[in-house]
Amino acid sequence: MNNLTTLLTILRVNTCTAINRIIFYFRKLPLIGQILPESAYGFGDIKSVATLISNACRALTKLVYVGLYLLCFFLPAVLLIQDTISGNQYLEFAVLVNVFLGMNLLAGAVQKNTFTATDEEKYLFIKLMRMPARQYSVAKFWMAHLGNALSFVVLFPILALLLGYSVGKAVLLSFFLLSAHCAIDAFDLLVINRIKNTKRYLGIFKTTGTLLGILIAYLPLFFLAEEQFGRNWVLGVERVLFSIPGILLFLILFVISYLIITKFQGYQEVFAKTFRMDNLLAVSGKSAQQMRFSDVSLKDEDFAKNQGRDTGIQGKKGYAYLNSLFFLRHRRMMVRPLLIRLGIIGATFLVGLGGCLFFPVVKAGIEHFFQSSLALPIFVFLMYTLSMGERICRAMFKNCDISLLRYPFYRKKEVLLKNFRIRLLSVIRLNGILALAICLGTILLFLLPGMVWNLTDQLLFCLTILLLSVFFSVHYLFLYYVFQPYTTELGIKNPFFNILNTAVYVACYLCLQLDTVPSSFVWIVLTATTVYIIIALVLVYHFAPKTFRVK
Repeated sequence: MNNLTTLLTILRVNTCTAINRIIFYFRKLPLIGQILPESAYGFGDIKSVATLISNACRALTKLVYVGLYLLCFFLPAVLLIQDTISGNQYLEFAVLVNVFLGMNLLAGAVQKNTFTATDEEKYLFIKLMRMPARQYSVAKFWMAHLGNALSFVVLFPILALLLGYSVGKAVLLSFFLLSAHCAIDAFDLLVINRIKNTKRYLGIFKTTGTLLGILIAYLPLFFLAEEQFGRNWVLGVERVLFSIPGILLFLILFVISYLIITKFQGYQEVFAKTFRMDNLLAVSGKSAQQMRFSDVSLKDEDFAKNQGRDTGIQGKKGYAYLNSLFFLRHRRMMVRPLLIRLGIIGATFLVGLGGCLFFPVVKAGIEHFFQSSLALPIFVFLMYTLSMGERICRAMFKNCDISLLRYPFYRKKEVLLKNFRIRLLSVIRLNGILALAICLGTILLFLLPGMVWNLTDQLLFCLTILLLSVFFSVHYLFLYYVFQPYTTELGIKNPFFNILNTAVYVACYLCLQLDTVPSSFVWIVLTATTVYIIIALVLVYHFAPKTFRVK
Protein backbone atom coordinates (compact mmCIF):
# COMPACT_ATOMS: atom_id res chain seq x y z
CA MET A 1 0.00 0.00 0.00
CA ASN A 2 1.59 3.29 -1.10
CA ASN A 3 1.47 6.57 0.80
CA LEU A 4 -1.45 7.97 -1.20
CA THR A 5 -3.59 4.87 -0.66
CA THR A 6 -2.73 4.86 3.05
CA LEU A 7 -3.61 8.54 3.30
CA LEU A 8 -7.00 8.01 1.62
CA THR A 9 -7.67 5.08 3.94
CA ILE A 10 -6.91 7.20 7.01
CA LEU A 11 -9.19 10.00 5.80
CA ARG A 12 -12.03 7.58 5.03
CA VAL A 13 -11.78 5.76 8.36
CA ASN A 14 -11.71 9.06 10.28
CA THR A 15 -14.81 10.32 8.49
CA CYS A 16 -16.69 7.02 8.95
CA THR A 17 -15.81 6.99 12.64
CA ALA A 18 -17.14 10.53 13.08
CA ILE A 19 -20.37 9.72 11.19
CA ASN A 20 -20.92 6.52 13.17
CA ARG A 21 -20.48 8.47 16.39
CA ILE A 22 -23.12 11.00 15.24
CA ILE A 23 -25.51 8.19 14.26
CA PHE A 24 -25.00 6.51 17.63
CA TYR A 25 -25.86 9.63 19.65
CA PHE A 26 -28.76 10.56 17.36
CA ARG A 27 -30.33 7.13 17.84
CA LYS A 28 -30.15 7.66 21.60
CA LEU A 29 -32.49 10.66 21.40
CA PRO A 30 -36.06 9.97 22.54
CA LEU A 31 -38.77 9.77 19.82
CA ILE A 32 -36.81 11.23 16.88
CA GLY A 33 -33.91 8.82 17.41
CA GLN A 34 -35.91 5.91 15.98
CA ILE A 35 -36.27 7.69 12.62
CA LEU A 36 -32.75 6.60 11.72
CA PRO A 37 -32.58 2.80 11.31
CA GLU A 38 -29.68 0.70 12.54
CA SER A 39 -28.75 -0.01 8.92
CA ALA A 40 -27.62 3.64 8.67
CA TYR A 41 -24.22 2.47 9.91
CA GLY A 42 -23.76 0.71 6.54
CA PHE A 43 -24.60 3.63 4.21
CA GLY A 44 -21.31 3.42 2.31
CA ASP A 45 -22.20 5.80 -0.54
CA ILE A 46 -23.29 8.51 1.87
CA LYS A 47 -20.06 8.10 3.83
CA SER A 48 -17.99 8.41 0.66
CA VAL A 49 -19.64 11.73 -0.17
CA ALA A 50 -19.28 12.82 3.45
CA THR A 51 -15.57 12.01 3.25
CA LEU A 52 -15.12 14.42 0.34
CA ILE A 53 -17.17 17.15 2.02
CA SER A 54 -15.54 16.78 5.43
CA ASN A 55 -12.02 16.89 4.00
CA ALA A 56 -12.85 19.96 1.93
CA CYS A 57 -14.11 21.61 5.13
CA ARG A 58 -10.95 20.45 6.92
CA ALA A 59 -8.80 22.14 4.26
CA LEU A 60 -10.73 25.39 4.62
CA THR A 61 -10.46 25.18 8.41
CA LYS A 62 -6.71 24.67 8.05
CA LEU A 63 -6.50 27.88 6.02
CA VAL A 64 -8.39 29.75 8.74
CA TYR A 65 -6.10 28.38 11.48
CA VAL A 66 -2.96 29.28 9.54
CA GLY A 67 -4.39 32.77 8.96
CA LEU A 68 -5.05 33.21 12.68
CA TYR A 69 -1.57 31.84 13.45
CA LEU A 70 0.05 34.41 11.15
CA LEU A 71 -2.08 37.15 12.69
CA CYS A 72 -1.15 36.21 16.27
CA PHE A 73 2.60 36.06 15.67
CA PHE A 74 3.06 38.76 13.03
CA LEU A 75 0.74 41.39 14.51
CA PRO A 76 2.91 41.96 17.62
CA ALA A 77 5.92 42.40 15.32
CA VAL A 78 4.04 44.97 13.24
CA LEU A 79 3.05 46.87 16.41
CA LEU A 80 6.65 46.89 17.61
CA ILE A 81 8.09 48.26 14.37
CA GLN A 82 5.36 50.55 13.04
CA ASP A 83 6.73 53.71 14.70
CA THR A 84 10.42 52.89 14.23
CA ILE A 85 10.58 52.02 10.52
CA SER A 86 7.37 53.47 9.11
CA GLY A 87 7.58 53.65 5.31
CA ASN A 88 10.67 51.43 4.95
CA GLN A 89 9.02 48.55 3.09
CA TYR A 90 12.19 46.48 2.59
CA LEU A 91 13.00 46.63 6.30
CA GLU A 92 9.40 45.76 7.21
CA PHE A 93 9.61 42.60 5.11
CA ALA A 94 12.98 41.71 6.65
CA VAL A 95 11.41 42.01 10.11
CA LEU A 96 8.56 39.64 9.19
CA VAL A 97 11.06 37.17 7.71
CA ASN A 98 13.01 37.25 10.99
CA VAL A 99 9.81 36.56 12.97
CA PHE A 100 9.00 33.72 10.58
CA LEU A 101 12.49 32.27 11.09
CA GLY A 102 12.13 32.22 14.88
CA MET A 103 8.46 31.31 15.32
CA ASN A 104 7.84 29.00 12.35
CA LEU A 105 11.13 27.54 11.16
CA LEU A 106 12.42 26.94 14.70
CA ALA A 107 9.81 27.13 17.50
CA GLY A 108 6.93 25.82 15.39
CA ALA A 109 9.02 23.01 13.90
CA VAL A 110 10.20 21.67 17.28
CA GLN A 111 6.71 21.84 18.77
CA LYS A 112 4.89 20.02 15.97
CA ASN A 113 6.23 16.50 15.61
CA THR A 114 4.06 13.91 13.85
CA PHE A 115 6.06 10.91 14.99
CA THR A 116 5.90 11.54 18.75
CA ALA A 117 2.25 12.61 19.10
CA THR A 118 -0.13 10.51 21.21
CA ASP A 119 -3.70 10.53 19.96
CA GLU A 120 -6.72 8.31 19.49
CA GLU A 121 -6.16 8.01 15.74
CA LYS A 122 -2.64 6.62 16.12
CA TYR A 123 -3.90 4.11 18.68
CA LEU A 124 -6.73 3.04 16.35
CA PHE A 125 -4.57 2.43 13.28
CA ILE A 126 -1.36 1.06 14.77
CA LYS A 127 -2.60 -0.80 17.88
CA LEU A 128 -6.11 -1.90 16.88
CA MET A 129 -6.02 -2.14 13.08
CA ARG A 130 -2.41 -3.38 13.04
CA MET A 131 -1.30 -0.98 10.33
CA PRO A 132 2.52 -0.96 10.10
CA ALA A 133 3.90 1.97 12.09
CA ARG A 134 6.15 3.04 9.21
CA GLN A 135 3.29 3.06 6.72
CA TYR A 136 1.01 5.09 9.00
CA SER A 137 3.71 7.51 10.21
CA VAL A 138 5.01 8.44 6.74
CA ALA A 139 1.48 8.97 5.39
CA LYS A 140 0.53 11.13 8.38
CA PHE A 141 3.74 13.11 8.07
CA TRP A 142 2.97 14.16 4.50
CA MET A 143 -0.67 14.76 5.36
CA ALA A 144 0.27 17.16 8.17
CA HIS A 145 3.22 19.01 6.67
CA LEU A 146 2.19 19.21 3.03
CA GLY A 147 -1.19 20.56 4.13
CA ASN A 148 0.56 23.10 6.32
CA ALA A 149 2.96 24.15 3.56
CA LEU A 150 0.15 24.43 0.97
CA SER A 151 -1.82 26.67 3.36
CA PHE A 152 1.19 28.98 3.59
CA VAL A 153 1.62 28.85 -0.22
CA VAL A 154 -1.95 30.15 -0.54
CA LEU A 155 -1.88 32.75 2.26
CA PHE A 156 1.68 34.09 2.04
CA PRO A 157 1.42 35.42 -1.56
CA ILE A 158 -1.90 37.10 -0.65
CA LEU A 159 -0.25 38.73 2.36
CA ALA A 160 2.72 39.75 0.20
CA LEU A 161 0.45 41.34 -2.42
CA LEU A 162 -1.51 43.26 0.22
CA LEU A 163 1.66 44.61 1.86
CA GLY A 164 3.60 45.14 -1.36
CA TYR A 165 6.27 42.49 -0.75
CA SER A 166 7.84 39.96 -3.12
CA VAL A 167 5.44 37.11 -4.02
CA GLY A 168 8.35 34.87 -5.08
CA LYS A 169 10.02 35.22 -1.69
CA ALA A 170 6.71 34.49 0.01
CA VAL A 171 6.45 31.19 -1.87
CA LEU A 172 10.07 30.37 -0.96
CA LEU A 173 9.23 30.85 2.73
CA SER A 174 6.61 28.08 2.39
CA PHE A 175 9.29 25.76 1.03
CA PHE A 176 11.64 26.76 3.87
CA LEU A 177 8.86 25.82 6.31
CA LEU A 178 8.44 22.35 4.80
CA SER A 179 12.22 21.79 4.83
CA ALA A 180 12.53 22.88 8.47
CA HIS A 181 9.74 20.52 9.59
CA CYS A 182 11.30 17.65 7.64
CA ALA A 183 14.74 18.34 9.14
CA ILE A 184 13.51 18.53 12.75
CA ASP A 185 11.36 15.40 12.41
CA ALA A 186 14.20 13.45 10.78
CA PHE A 187 16.55 14.56 13.57
CA ASP A 188 14.01 13.41 16.19
CA LEU A 189 13.74 9.98 14.54
CA LEU A 190 17.50 9.47 14.64
CA VAL A 191 17.87 10.65 18.24
CA ILE A 192 14.84 8.80 19.70
CA ASN A 193 16.01 5.58 18.08
CA ARG A 194 19.29 5.80 20.05
CA ILE A 195 18.30 7.03 23.51
CA LYS A 196 16.30 5.58 26.40
CA ASN A 197 14.69 8.58 28.13
CA THR A 198 12.67 10.00 25.22
CA LYS A 199 10.30 11.96 27.46
CA ARG A 200 13.13 14.03 28.96
CA TYR A 201 14.75 14.56 25.57
CA LEU A 202 11.49 15.78 23.98
CA GLY A 203 10.82 18.11 26.91
CA ILE A 204 14.28 19.69 26.83
CA PHE A 205 14.41 19.85 23.02
CA LYS A 206 10.98 21.45 22.66
CA THR A 207 11.49 23.94 25.50
CA THR A 208 14.95 25.01 24.32
CA GLY A 209 13.89 25.31 20.68
CA THR A 210 10.77 27.29 21.55
CA LEU A 211 12.56 29.77 23.82
CA LEU A 212 15.37 30.22 21.30
CA GLY A 213 12.85 30.77 18.52
CA ILE A 214 10.99 33.44 20.51
CA LEU A 215 14.26 35.24 21.30
CA ILE A 216 15.36 35.17 17.64
CA ALA A 217 11.96 36.36 16.46
CA TYR A 218 11.29 39.27 18.81
CA LEU A 219 14.45 40.33 20.64
CA PRO A 220 16.02 42.17 17.65
CA LEU A 221 12.80 44.14 17.17
CA PHE A 222 13.41 46.11 20.38
CA PHE A 223 16.64 47.46 18.91
CA LEU A 224 15.57 48.45 15.40
CA ALA A 225 16.39 52.07 16.19
CA GLU A 226 20.03 51.03 16.60
CA GLU A 227 21.67 50.47 13.20
CA GLN A 228 24.49 48.42 14.70
CA PHE A 229 22.29 45.60 15.99
CA GLY A 230 18.58 45.44 15.25
CA ARG A 231 18.52 46.53 11.62
CA ASN A 232 21.71 44.76 10.67
CA TRP A 233 20.40 41.55 12.21
CA VAL A 234 17.03 41.42 10.41
CA LEU A 235 18.51 42.60 7.10
CA GLY A 236 21.27 40.01 7.39
CA VAL A 237 18.75 37.23 8.07
CA GLU A 238 16.72 38.25 5.01
CA ARG A 239 19.79 38.33 2.76
CA VAL A 240 21.12 34.96 3.95
CA LEU A 241 17.78 33.15 3.64
CA PHE A 242 17.12 34.31 0.08
CA SER A 243 20.67 33.99 -1.17
CA ILE A 244 21.67 31.12 -3.45
CA PRO A 245 23.59 29.33 -0.61
CA GLY A 246 20.60 29.78 1.71
CA ILE A 247 18.13 28.29 -0.79
CA LEU A 248 20.52 25.43 -1.57
CA LEU A 249 20.93 24.73 2.15
CA PHE A 250 17.17 24.29 2.62
CA LEU A 251 16.98 22.19 -0.55
CA ILE A 252 19.74 19.88 0.71
CA LEU A 253 18.04 19.69 4.13
CA PHE A 254 14.79 18.70 2.45
CA VAL A 255 16.38 15.98 0.30
CA ILE A 256 18.39 14.46 3.18
CA SER A 257 15.39 14.60 5.54
CA TYR A 258 13.12 13.07 2.90
CA LEU A 259 15.51 10.15 2.47
CA ILE A 260 15.81 9.61 6.25
CA ILE A 261 12.03 9.71 6.79
CA THR A 262 11.15 7.40 3.89
CA LYS A 263 13.99 4.91 4.45
CA PHE A 264 13.86 4.79 8.26
CA GLN A 265 13.00 1.29 9.54
CA GLY A 266 12.59 1.90 13.28
CA TYR A 267 9.11 3.45 13.36
CA GLN A 268 7.72 0.61 15.48
CA GLU A 269 10.43 1.23 18.10
CA VAL A 270 9.77 4.98 18.03
CA PHE A 271 6.05 4.33 18.50
CA ALA A 272 6.73 2.04 21.46
CA LYS A 273 9.00 4.64 23.09
CA THR A 274 6.83 7.73 22.58
CA PHE A 275 3.24 6.48 22.75
CA ARG A 276 1.88 7.24 26.23
CA MET A 277 -1.29 5.42 27.21
CA ASP A 278 -1.80 7.74 30.16
CA ASN A 279 -1.98 10.71 27.77
CA LEU A 280 -4.68 9.13 25.65
CA LEU A 281 -8.10 10.29 26.80
CA ALA A 282 -10.00 7.57 24.96
CA VAL A 283 -7.91 4.78 26.45
CA SER A 284 -7.86 6.14 29.99
CA GLY A 285 -11.65 6.48 29.99
CA LYS A 286 -11.50 10.11 31.11
CA SER A 287 -13.15 13.00 29.38
CA ALA A 288 -11.15 16.07 28.40
CA GLN A 289 -12.73 18.00 31.26
CA GLN A 290 -11.80 15.33 33.79
CA MET A 291 -8.20 15.49 32.59
CA ARG A 292 -8.15 19.11 33.77
CA PHE A 293 -7.97 17.71 37.31
CA SER A 294 -5.21 15.16 36.72
CA ASP A 295 -2.49 17.72 37.58
CA VAL A 296 -4.06 18.52 40.97
CA SER A 297 -4.41 14.94 42.22
CA LEU A 298 -2.67 14.25 45.50
CA LYS A 299 -0.01 11.55 45.64
CA ASP A 300 1.29 9.45 48.53
CA GLU A 301 4.47 11.52 48.55
CA ASP A 302 2.42 14.65 49.34
CA PHE A 303 1.31 13.07 52.61
CA ALA A 304 4.64 11.41 53.39
CA LYS A 305 6.78 14.53 52.89
CA ASN A 306 4.55 16.69 55.06
CA GLN A 307 3.91 14.16 57.81
CA GLY A 308 4.95 15.72 61.10
CA ARG A 309 5.54 19.11 59.55
CA ASP A 310 3.66 21.77 61.49
CA THR A 311 4.98 24.93 59.84
CA GLY A 312 2.12 27.39 59.54
CA ILE A 313 -0.36 25.03 61.26
CA GLN A 314 0.69 24.99 64.91
CA GLY A 315 -1.73 26.92 67.08
CA LYS A 316 -4.42 27.22 64.41
CA LYS A 317 -7.94 25.93 64.85
CA GLY A 318 -11.12 25.45 62.84
CA TYR A 319 -11.16 26.61 59.24
CA ALA A 320 -7.80 28.33 59.55
CA TYR A 321 -6.33 24.93 60.41
CA LEU A 322 -8.27 23.23 57.59
CA ASN A 323 -6.99 25.63 54.93
CA SER A 324 -3.44 25.64 56.28
CA LEU A 325 -3.44 21.85 56.09
CA PHE A 326 -4.79 22.04 52.53
CA PHE A 327 -2.01 24.37 51.37
CA LEU A 328 0.61 22.30 53.20
CA ARG A 329 -0.45 19.09 51.46
CA HIS A 330 -0.51 20.87 48.10
CA ARG A 331 2.97 22.34 48.39
CA ARG A 332 4.23 20.25 45.47
CA MET A 333 1.71 21.70 43.02
CA MET A 334 2.04 25.26 44.34
CA VAL A 335 5.63 25.79 45.43
CA ARG A 336 7.20 24.08 42.41
CA PRO A 337 5.31 26.22 39.83
CA LEU A 338 6.07 29.28 41.96
CA LEU A 339 9.80 28.48 41.97
CA ILE A 340 9.78 27.85 38.20
CA ARG A 341 8.13 31.22 37.62
CA LEU A 342 10.59 32.93 39.97
CA GLY A 343 13.44 31.21 38.15
CA ILE A 344 12.22 32.55 34.80
CA ILE A 345 11.87 36.07 36.26
CA GLY A 346 15.33 35.85 37.83
CA ALA A 347 16.94 34.55 34.64
CA THR A 348 15.30 37.34 32.63
CA PHE A 349 16.59 39.90 35.11
CA LEU A 350 20.14 38.51 34.95
CA VAL A 351 20.09 38.53 31.14
CA GLY A 352 18.85 42.12 31.18
CA LEU A 353 21.44 43.09 33.79
CA GLY A 354 24.27 41.54 31.78
CA GLY A 355 23.03 43.21 28.61
CA CYS A 356 22.89 46.62 30.32
CA LEU A 357 26.40 46.25 31.74
CA PHE A 358 28.16 45.06 28.59
CA PHE A 359 26.03 46.21 25.64
CA PRO A 360 24.96 49.86 25.45
CA VAL A 361 22.42 49.00 22.75
CA VAL A 362 20.62 46.61 25.13
CA LYS A 363 20.65 49.25 27.85
CA ALA A 364 19.10 51.82 25.51
CA GLY A 365 16.54 49.27 24.28
CA ILE A 366 15.37 48.35 27.79
CA GLU A 367 15.13 52.00 28.79
CA HIS A 368 13.11 52.79 25.66
CA PHE A 369 10.86 49.76 26.21
CA PHE A 370 9.83 50.68 29.76
CA GLN A 371 9.20 54.30 28.79
CA SER A 372 7.11 53.29 25.76
CA SER A 373 3.38 52.58 25.56
CA LEU A 374 4.08 48.88 24.99
CA ALA A 375 5.64 47.90 28.34
CA LEU A 376 2.68 47.87 30.70
CA PRO A 377 0.23 46.17 28.26
CA ILE A 378 2.74 43.33 27.90
CA PHE A 379 3.04 43.05 31.68
CA VAL A 380 -0.75 42.91 32.02
CA PHE A 381 -0.79 39.85 29.77
CA LEU A 382 2.29 38.49 31.53
CA MET A 383 0.61 38.72 34.94
CA TYR A 384 -2.40 36.88 33.53
CA THR A 385 -0.08 34.11 32.32
CA LEU A 386 1.87 33.87 35.59
CA SER A 387 -1.19 33.85 37.86
CA MET A 388 -1.66 30.65 39.87
CA GLY A 389 -5.31 31.02 40.92
CA GLU A 390 -7.04 28.77 38.39
CA ARG A 391 -5.10 25.61 39.24
CA ILE A 392 -5.50 26.23 42.97
CA CYS A 393 -9.29 26.48 42.58
CA ARG A 394 -9.37 23.11 40.79
CA ALA A 395 -7.32 21.59 43.63
CA MET A 396 -9.69 23.10 46.20
CA PHE A 397 -12.70 21.51 44.57
CA LYS A 398 -11.27 18.06 43.84
CA ASN A 399 -9.39 17.50 47.10
CA CYS A 400 -11.54 19.42 49.58
CA ASP A 401 -14.83 21.07 48.63
CA ILE A 402 -16.38 18.23 46.59
CA SER A 403 -16.62 16.25 49.83
CA LEU A 404 -17.28 18.98 52.42
CA LEU A 405 -20.01 20.72 50.42
CA ARG A 406 -22.21 17.69 51.05
CA TYR A 407 -22.55 18.80 54.69
CA PRO A 408 -25.01 21.64 55.55
CA PHE A 409 -22.66 23.35 58.04
CA TYR A 410 -20.04 23.88 55.32
CA ARG A 411 -22.57 25.74 53.12
CA LYS A 412 -23.51 28.30 55.77
CA LYS A 413 -22.85 31.92 54.78
CA GLU A 414 -20.42 32.72 57.58
CA VAL A 415 -18.42 29.53 56.90
CA LEU A 416 -18.21 30.13 53.14
CA LEU A 417 -17.13 33.74 53.55
CA LYS A 418 -14.56 32.87 56.21
CA ASN A 419 -13.05 30.19 53.95
CA PHE A 420 -13.10 32.62 51.04
CA ARG A 421 -11.16 35.25 53.02
CA ILE A 422 -8.55 32.73 54.20
CA ARG A 423 -8.06 31.29 50.71
CA LEU A 424 -7.98 34.69 49.04
CA LEU A 425 -5.16 35.87 51.33
CA SER A 426 -3.19 32.68 50.61
CA VAL A 427 -3.55 33.03 46.82
CA ILE A 428 -2.71 36.76 47.00
CA ARG A 429 0.43 35.84 48.94
CA LEU A 430 1.57 33.44 46.18
CA ASN A 431 0.82 35.81 43.29
CA GLY A 432 2.20 38.72 45.32
CA ILE A 433 5.61 37.02 45.54
CA LEU A 434 5.75 36.94 41.72
CA ALA A 435 4.66 40.58 41.49
CA LEU A 436 7.28 41.67 44.04
CA ALA A 437 9.97 39.78 42.12
CA ILE A 438 9.04 41.63 38.90
CA CYS A 439 8.97 45.00 40.69
CA LEU A 440 12.28 44.36 42.45
CA GLY A 441 13.99 43.28 39.23
CA THR A 442 12.72 46.34 37.37
CA ILE A 443 13.79 48.76 40.13
CA LEU A 444 17.28 47.20 40.35
CA LEU A 445 17.76 47.56 36.59
CA PHE A 446 17.02 51.27 36.76
CA LEU A 447 19.42 51.78 39.65
CA LEU A 448 22.27 51.17 37.19
CA PRO A 449 24.24 54.28 36.21
CA GLY A 450 22.82 56.01 33.15
CA MET A 451 19.40 54.33 33.32
CA VAL A 452 16.64 56.96 33.29
CA TRP A 453 13.01 56.43 34.22
CA ASN A 454 10.79 58.92 36.02
CA LEU A 455 10.39 57.92 39.69
CA THR A 456 6.63 58.57 39.62
CA ASP A 457 6.24 56.30 36.58
CA GLN A 458 8.28 53.61 38.32
CA LEU A 459 6.07 53.73 41.41
CA LEU A 460 2.88 53.66 39.32
CA PHE A 461 4.26 50.71 37.33
CA CYS A 462 5.03 48.74 40.51
CA LEU A 463 1.66 49.64 42.02
CA THR A 464 -0.07 48.38 38.88
CA ILE A 465 1.85 45.08 38.93
CA LEU A 466 0.99 44.52 42.60
CA LEU A 467 -2.68 45.38 42.05
CA LEU A 468 -2.81 43.04 39.05
CA SER A 469 -1.60 40.19 41.28
CA VAL A 470 -4.52 40.93 43.61
CA PHE A 471 -6.89 41.23 40.65
CA PHE A 472 -6.11 37.79 39.24
CA SER A 473 -6.24 36.24 42.71
CA VAL A 474 -9.73 37.67 43.26
CA HIS A 475 -10.83 36.85 39.70
CA TYR A 476 -10.41 33.08 39.89
CA LEU A 477 -11.80 32.72 43.41
CA PHE A 478 -14.73 35.00 42.50
CA LEU A 479 -15.61 32.78 39.51
CA TYR A 480 -15.21 29.67 41.64
CA TYR A 481 -17.40 30.81 44.52
CA VAL A 482 -20.12 32.62 42.55
CA PHE A 483 -20.49 30.16 39.65
CA GLN A 484 -18.93 26.94 41.05
CA PRO A 485 -18.77 25.34 37.60
CA TYR A 486 -17.43 21.91 38.53
CA THR A 487 -19.68 18.85 38.76
CA THR A 488 -19.32 15.63 40.73
CA GLU A 489 -17.98 14.02 37.51
CA LEU A 490 -15.32 16.79 37.38
CA GLY A 491 -16.87 18.41 34.34
CA ILE A 492 -17.66 22.10 33.79
CA LYS A 493 -21.36 22.90 33.81
CA ASN A 494 -21.76 26.68 34.12
CA PRO A 495 -21.35 28.53 30.76
CA PHE A 496 -20.95 31.93 32.48
CA PHE A 497 -17.72 30.66 34.04
CA ASN A 498 -16.17 30.11 30.61
CA ILE A 499 -17.63 33.32 29.20
CA LEU A 500 -16.18 35.54 31.95
CA ASN A 501 -12.87 33.68 31.92
CA THR A 502 -12.61 34.18 28.17
CA ALA A 503 -13.64 37.83 28.50
CA VAL A 504 -10.76 38.51 30.92
CA TYR A 505 -8.32 36.74 28.60
CA VAL A 506 -9.54 38.78 25.61
CA ALA A 507 -9.31 42.00 27.64
CA CYS A 508 -5.69 41.18 28.58
CA TYR A 509 -4.87 40.37 24.96
CA LEU A 510 -6.53 43.55 23.69
CA CYS A 511 -4.31 45.53 26.02
CA LEU A 512 -1.45 44.57 23.69
CA GLN A 513 -3.22 46.39 20.86
CA LEU A 514 -3.71 49.69 22.71
CA ASP A 515 -1.51 52.63 21.82
CA THR A 516 -1.89 55.16 24.64
CA VAL A 517 0.33 57.36 26.78
CA PRO A 518 1.94 55.12 29.45
CA SER A 519 0.67 57.20 32.36
CA SER A 520 -2.87 57.14 30.97
CA PHE A 521 -2.80 53.38 30.57
CA VAL A 522 -1.61 53.00 34.17
CA TRP A 523 -4.64 54.87 35.46
CA ILE A 524 -6.96 52.87 33.17
CA VAL A 525 -5.59 49.60 34.55
CA LEU A 526 -5.67 50.79 38.18
CA THR A 527 -9.26 52.00 37.87
CA ALA A 528 -10.51 48.91 36.02
CA THR A 529 -8.86 46.44 38.39
CA THR A 530 -10.04 48.29 41.51
CA VAL A 531 -13.63 48.44 40.26
CA TYR A 532 -13.58 44.76 39.26
CA ILE A 533 -12.17 43.68 42.62
CA ILE A 534 -14.83 45.63 44.54
CA ILE A 535 -17.67 44.28 42.38
CA ALA A 536 -16.34 40.72 42.62
CA LEU A 537 -16.08 40.85 46.42
CA VAL A 538 -19.61 42.25 46.71
CA LEU A 539 -21.00 39.52 44.44
CA VAL A 540 -19.22 36.83 46.42
CA TYR A 541 -20.69 38.21 49.66
CA HIS A 542 -24.26 38.22 48.30
CA PHE A 543 -24.38 35.20 45.95
CA ALA A 544 -21.79 32.64 47.08
CA PRO A 545 -24.02 31.21 49.87
CA LYS A 546 -26.64 30.40 47.20
CA THR A 547 -24.44 29.27 44.31
CA PHE A 548 -21.46 27.57 45.96
CA ARG A 549 -22.64 23.96 45.99
CA VAL A 550 -21.98 20.58 44.39
CA LYS A 551 -23.76 20.05 41.08
